[in-house]
Amino acid sequence: MTGNALDDMAFRESVFAWLRVRMLTDEGFTRQQLSEFEFNGQQHRLVGTQTGIWRVKQYSPAAISILTAYSPDDTKRPYDDSVGDDGMLRYKWRGSDPLFPDNVWLRTAMELQLPLVWFTGFGFVPGTKTQLFRPEFPVWLVAEEPHLQQFVVAVE
Repeated sequence: MTGNALDDMAFRESVFAWLRVRMLTDEGFTRQQLSEFEFNGQQHRLVGTQTGIWRVKQYSPAAISILTAYSPDDTKRPYDDSVGDDGMLRYKWRGSDPLFPDNVWLRTAMELQLPLVWFTGFGFVPGTKTQLFRPEFPVWLVAEEPHLQQFVVAVE
C-alpha cells in the first residue's frame, strides 16, 4: 500500500473504533455529533451537512460514508434506498449524472474495495426536527447498476 492508502485505512479503522465506543452509550447520532470525530489531532465530519455521500479529502479519493435520511412517511425521502429482490441493499446515486463527484467517490470506494459506514435515519431528537442516525459498518459497495442509478451494498 502507498502512504495514502495506509492513511486511508488507518482513518477508516479509527472511525469504526470511535463509532463502536460511542455506540456503547448512544443509540443514535446527530449530524453535529458526527462532526466531532478526531484523527491525528484534527476534527473531521463523518457526514455532510446537506448530502448523503461524504468523503474526507485529506485521506481518500473515496467516500467514507453514505446516509439515508429519515422520514416518518417513507414516500417523502429524497432517494429510494432499499433492499433489492436478491436481499442486497441498494444505495441511490446522487442525482442522475454518473460523473457527479459524489457518485465518483462511491465508485472509487467500490473499485478500491474500501469499507464505508452507512448511516440510516431512524427518528428525531425528542421535541426537535434534528435527525438521528444509526451507523452500520463496515459495508462495501460490490456492484453498480447504472441503469437504475444505484450501487449494491454488502453488509458484514
